[in-house]
Amino acid sequence: YYSLDGGATWTNLAITGAVATDVPVAIDIVGQYLVVLFDDTSTGGYFYSELNAINGAPSSTWTKVTTGFVQAPTDMWVRSARAGWISGEAGYLYKMENVAQGVTVKDAGSATSENLARIHGLDDIVVAVGAAGAVIYTINNGVTWSATSTDPSSDDNQALSVVDKYLWYVGDDAGNVFYTQDQGISWTELEIAGGTIAAIHDILFATDEVGYGSYTAAGPIAGIATTFNGGKDWT
Repeated sequence: YYSLDGGATWTNLAITGAVATDVPVAIDIVGQYLVVLFDDTSTGGYFYSELNAINGAPSSTWTKVTTGFVQAPTDMWVRSARAGWISGEAGYLYKMENVAQGVTVKDAGSATSENLARIHGLDDIVVAVGAAGAVIYTINNGVTWSATSTDPSSDDNQALSVVDKYLWYVGDDAGNVFYTQDQGISWTELEIAGGTIAAIHDILFATDEVGYGSYTAAGPIAGIATTFNGGKDWT
């Protein structure tokens, strides 16, 4: 679904070539293309469609790419038109430098063998988080990957926001949010909303001061928490 008028109206566009087992897990714009990452019963891949240069609408023609995938992808962070990072199951990390040519494996589960769920970064810093508290990162644009000195918890991480080189926020499926100011040497827990939170689903900082966190509570009830002072207070 896409909108060309700020959400006033929406258009439904079928992804041609997709089958019932192709489950979308992430969507982003890579250069002049819209890319939809998907998991399936084997190793997954992505579909891409060229965007209209005038109004930004995706084309009705889609191309399916599975080249380079070994383990199913889970999330995508786009640094530039020629640099997209993709996290995967079993600790796999991929880089996409040309949308039409697929991905290359940059880490085959050596930094962690846990299933990764989220990936995000800033310049040469790229961080990925996943099951059993796993947090791995690179400070040299993927040349080498390492696990953090400590994990925020033993729960499954599924939300991530890299604010700067040292400050990262991580949320998990147990409703906890942690941040580190030293690239994972130590972690501090914080509360982003009142009441009992069941799971944190996403964290996004629009600026150094303004951030958002989406979560579910018992019910289930969905909510969005906001901070306007760099994470010190949330409402």
